Amino acid sequence: MKFALRTALLAVGCVALLGLGAASCGLMQAVSGERVAFDALAAADRVVVRGTSMDDERRTITDRASIASLAAFAADHADGWETPWYGPPVALLRADFYVGETYVRHLGVGSNFLTTDEFLSRSVNDGDRAAVMKLLGVADPYDARTR
Repeated sequence: MKFALRTALLAVGCVALLGLGAASCGLMQAVSGERVAFDALAAADRVVVRGTSMDDERRTITDRASIASLAAFAADHADGWETPWYGPPVALLRADFYVGETYVRHLGVGSNFLTTDEFLSRSVNDGDRAAVMKLLGVADPYDARTR
């Protein structure tokens, strides 16, 4: 009986320590509801639209009105960002904003989510996703017809 009680207490203690360790490392919960400051995007003079690698350049946008529209879209989606405990999803398309040669921030577009720096992501509805894809002006990498 003593052995069974000792084993049970040891098991409970190990589970508690593992849970405490995981929580302290941020593995048990996401940092959610963050607001991302996209204000600096409005100053960008160039947006490079890429696939999943830096070499996969799809389009460069230099038109001020188009950049302003993309910056406004990002600003309209500034709330609700989080870092999932399992890690950030990877978008197949990203828009890198620059002022001169200086990188400012990216806005990634996934199948039903957006990404940005600091491993942050958030969900996006179909209508808003379609709107940002139109602003980016490139083929949708999630559309089976364009693969």
